[in-house]
Amino acid sequence: MNAGTGGSPISIGARERWTLRAAVPGDLDALKRVRDESARHACGAVYSPAQLAAWLARPLPAKMRALIDAACVLVAESDGEIIGYGAIDLATAEIEAVFVAPRAMGSGLGLRLLHQLEDIARAGDVRALSLSASLNAVPFYRRAGYVTTSLGRFPLDEHQFLEFERMEKRG
Repeated sequence: MNAGTGGSPISIGARERWTLRAAVPGDLDALKRVRDESARHACGAVYSPAQLAAWLARPLPAKMRALIDAACVLVAESDGEIIGYGAIDLATAEIEAVFVAPRAMGSGLGLRLLHQLEDIARAGDVRALSLSASLNAVPFYRRAGYVTTSLGRFPLDEHQFLEFERMEKRG
């Protein structure tokens, strides 16, 4: 990962109120917090309270620790607090996550994380990326050049599922 290793910050512009660094295993609880806050804030218009409750009761994907160990997870910090993160799995050429805390939504942080993940992919000679976008995030990914390739449903438990769009970007 050319985004820095061992938690080294990435230099950013002076107007941005956050810094990016590689995640470390001790960040896992903060990543779940950011995911949960982001989903509660942004997904309520497209998913029911029962769907959100079932989703947020789940832990982060098991492979998140391995992605951190492979330096494929970035965190954004502001005043020492993690306010966003993004993860990429180079083996599957998949964007695994981009989540931003509500207080940082609209700041450009999500796009910055996504672009940094795309840079990591290019450095790893990955030319096409895919992802599963929650319905509320589809417009964000479309603006970043991703196109929908299929629709899907992710089972959460025996009663709940999340609809999503599979998306891809080449280049």
